[in-house]
Amino acid sequence: MNIKKKKILCIDIEGGNGGSSRSLFYLISTIVEKKNHQFDISVICRKDSWVKNKYKKIGVKCSIDKSIPRFTPLINPSRNIYQTIIFILKIWPQSSHFRRKMIKFKEFDIIHFNHISLGILALWCKFKNLGINKVMHIRTLPPKNIFSKLLCYFAKKSCSNFIYITENEKNHLHSLIKGPQNEAIIYNPVKTTSKLKKIYIKNEKSLKVGILSNFSYNRGIDRALEIFEAIPLNKRNFFIFMIAGDMTLEKNIPLIPKSFTNHKKNFSDFVKTKKYKDSFLFLGQLKKPENFLKSIDVLLKPTRLNNPWGRDILEALSFGKPVISIGTYKKFVETKKTGFLQKKYNAKKIADWLVNIEANRHYLNTYSYEAKKRIKEFCDPNKSSEKLIKIWKQ
Repeated sequence: MNIKKKKILCIDIEGGNGGSSRSLFYLISTIVEKKNHQFDISVICRKDSWVKNKYKKIGVKCSIDKSIPRFTPLINPSRNIYQTIIFILKIWPQSSHFRRKMIKFKEFDIIHFNHISLGILALWCKFKNLGINKVMHIRTLPPKNIFSKLLCYFAKKSCSNFIYITENEKNHLHSLIKGPQNEAIIYNPVKTTSKLKKIYIKNEKSLKVGILSNFSYNRGIDRALEIFEAIPLNKRNFFIFMIAGDMTLEKNIPLIPKSFTNHKKNFSDFVKTKKYKDSFLFLGQLKKPENFLKSIDVLLKPTRLNNPWGRDILEALSFGKPVISIGTYKKFVETKKTGFLQKKYNAKKIADWLVNIEANRHYLNTYSYEAKKRIKEFCDPNKSSEKLIKIWKQ
């Protein structure tokens, strides 16, 4: 007797262009590998990328709809007001085709929202009786303001289950609103592969410090320059900073002249004015960031948000690469264990740590062992997918 499979619809705002999307794909692909799974899974992505073909290869239906409505709270109150007006007058009306399509999907048992920015859409789905149950995946720490509180409240009123990628997201949501009843922590799954190609560079003997992120002031990408300049002059040629991602500058970045943002120049253009071209290598956005992580010696994530547990950090650790980051959460990045974690950012101390590692490279092997061990313990795809299966089965 064949058991009727539960129909699952996952809504993904990044479509393979960010960590939350990659994490969702690894969860779903691991579930599909389990031949006895009881789900018929479909995915709708807001952006197009490699992930569409990857889903097709594993037999998961994946479509692209760029009109999926999302609302992401910002820190600046005036920007939130402006964004709210744009959402009401433009984004929501433009999503009418997508929402009409959603109404035809009444047969889905579960709708899985892969980001809190879909909270308003989740509330609309509740009013339209779409999906017997709804799941909200919390992957970020929205700023503490009324816009975030409302978005989280809408999600709580709409969704039967909440999933967090660490304890931090759970605690943060509880600081905004009263927590929902059904909650679970599922650390982002990390899969490694041996079929990778190293990126070889001219100065291969240099210690390769990697950054894997699009430019963002909050992510602290601009701090890479400050850290490099804190390295003593006679030692700078021992290092190369390899940066992968879109380096388009945001407006009003301190210490970067407005002429760069006004003329649509990027961070690499600014670095060139410093005459450090032999010490910085900008690779742009990569189709296979795994090759990049295999090639570097250390990952640098000098975030201003104090959140040292992003996808780039987890994947770097899975390759046995030590990580430098900022914050207090030690589950993944820990000083003298898996890298260097600062409670408060200090460029000089990071530079000193790098100089010490470069002079004592045997430490890299010690960090590598502990890094891989932690990812295996907390981010095993089988463990993570089993937790998600349990939630979907409830």
